[in-house]
Amino acid sequence: MWLVTPAGGESAAGYLWAVCACLCASFLYAVTSLVVRRWGRGVPAAGMALGAQVVAAVAIAPLLPLWQPASAPSAVVLANLAALGLLGSGVAYALYFRLMADVGAASTQTVSFLVPAFGLLWGALFLGETIGAGGIAGAACIVLGTVLITRH
Repeated sequence: MWLVTPAGGESAAGYLWAVCACLCASFLYAVTSLVVRRWGRGVPAAGMALGAQVVAAVAIAPLLPLWQPASAPSAVVLANLAALGLLGSGVAYALYFRLMADVGAASTQTVSFLVPAFGLLWGALFLGETIGAGGIAGAACIVLGTVLITRH
């Protein structure tokens, strides 16, 4: 909660929904690692990445009519969308599933634990966002938890 509490303790619109979405995403990452460990043996990492993207696209397709864009996206928006899809998701998933095959599900999951802490860092470096004491405490808890999990 330290990492996601709005600055100054004020309540933000959609705050609880955002926290719920993050918790659901974390849960689904864990489920994915279990599914891959059980049924994904011998499947190439690129095939797993492609399968994950196709399943995600099929899952969200019924929701698309509910949120129509106000206008057609510009070429810059489409280029960013393509870059995020190919690099941020496609290549990242290929690396993720390869890592899962090489080091196992438990060690691979520790990579996803670090995402919020790096989100804080990138926000501060590239967007000029400030990191408060709560963000530092949350990131420290994440790093400590990751260290404790990866120790054998």
